[in-house]
Amino acid sequence: MKALIREISSNRILVTSILFLITAFLLAFLSIYPEHYTYSRPTTNEAISSGNWTIPPLQPPNFPTEGLRISESYLHVTSNVNLTINLYANELLLDSFNLTSNHERIVDLSKETSVLVLNGTSTAIGEITLSYTIKGFTLPWNMLGFPALVLMVFGVVLSIKGYQSFLEKIKKVTVKK
Repeated sequence: MKALIREISSNRILVTSILFLITAFLLAFLSIYPEHYTYSRPTTNEAISSGNWTIPPLQPPNFPTEGLRISESYLHVTSNVNLTINLYANELLLDSFNLTSNHERIVDLSKETSVLVLNGTSTAIGEITLSYTIKGFTLPWNMLGFPALVLMVFGVVLSIKGYQSFLEKIKKVTVKK
């Protein structure tokens, strides 16, 4: 085994190819490393009238849209009265649900990040509390995938060349004996 390691380490092409492949492997892992972010809109309290009600449109929290991959977005709703709530995003009904007094409901928005409109009916005058949260991640190092690819290709080509030269060297040694 020591003789094999000595022979490989004396072959500069093989050593270079192994270094290229290790560097490519490390760059590839670094390129998929995520940075996680959570963006929340401050909690909003809105007065609810008895009967039919509508609250002003709820804007999503401010977040950088460039490169952010949204993993989840949700709306947290609590109220001190019984409510029937219709939740709209982009003028499409996302969810319709009943919320009993002093209970909370977390509504999954299916990675939606649009302006939300809530309306519904109430059994009494009360208050509704809303918070809007977006969780996501970016891949700030994803551009390192291209150098990793190039290093990997050169590493494979050099390892084949190095292996061929290693076999030629062994062939010469065995022919001499």
